[in-house]
Amino acid sequence: MNEQARALGRACRKAILESDKRVVLVSTHSLSHRHFTTEPPIPEDMSKQHIYNHSNYVWDMKLIDLMREGKMQEVIDLMPEFTEQTMAETDSGSISWMMEALGMPDYPAEIYGYQSVIGTGNVVAAWDPNPETREVVL
Repeated sequence: MNEQARALGRACRKAILESDKRVVLVSTHSLSHRHFTTEPPIPEDMSKQHIYNHSNYVWDMKLIDLMREGKMQEVIDLMPEFTEQTMAETDSGSISWMMEALGMPDYPAEIYGYQSVIGTGNVVAAWDPNPETREVVL
């Protein structure tokens, strides 16, 4: 699935460049994706909103660190193992598609937040290809 998504990303990039238009690309899925197996008495209880297990959290942090370092090719290369280990939704190819459409960024992602929902790991990140508008992360 990821190889098909990457091919689609390359085709999208070509179409975008040929159109000479500005675009926004959006990809959505969770990172680690092991849901809790039992629901708390109050489903909205925020004290129960944490990662299913620590190894999933460690994997999520590894990918987020690589995103912050601008190492997206390494993220994509790790994707099969990450998906297998964390039951991630990344097997849908959403992030692979977007990274190929962006030309496989080697600049840092802006990380806006990381949170867990029912045991899954979720990050909000952005890649701005324009160095003049890119937020500098120290």
